[in-house]
Amino acid sequence: MSLNKQLPISELVPLFQEILDSGSNVNFTTKGTSMLPMLGDGVDTVVLTKPNGKLKKYDLPLFFLRGSNSYILHRVIKVKKDGTYVMCGDNRDICEINVTDRDIVAVVTAFSHKGKKYSVKDFRYKLYCRFWVGKKKLKWKYCSLKEKLYPYYRKFFKNE
Repeated sequence: MSLNKQLPISELVPLFQEILDSGSNVNFTTKGTSMLPMLGDGVDTVVLTKPNGKLKKYDLPLFFLRGSNSYILHRVIKVKKDGTYVMCGDNRDICEINVTDRDIVAVVTAFSHKGKKYSVKDFRYKLYCRFWVGKKKLKWKYCSLKEKLYPYYRKFFKNE
């Protein structure tokens, strides 16, 4: 008899919160592609811990996204002055904004990728985070510049 049963995360979060409140960690297998290449759909696992104070840039929380009524595991890419967070998956270009501490369920402290275990304190992991967030910000700046220059491009080539 197999005890591996897939349940929607919305059914698991109350149990997660109970376990986290007792001081224990929660391990679960991720679902979805928003955190590729770091976390694969149905393959990799994360270790969740109750957050200890405010989140910092690069933290990887599980949070409730009120607009879509869903739970998401995305990286903090910015802590705003008002104390809210901007979150984005490594494999996404659109961010979730105005996420509050009230929305945070847990934070990843370790994960397993392709069978190998990593801590979020590992130097290689920290480099990875900075690389992906930096790459994302460069892409956004490039797209913004391209959008601003496009009218001049059209004007210049239209007159020929």
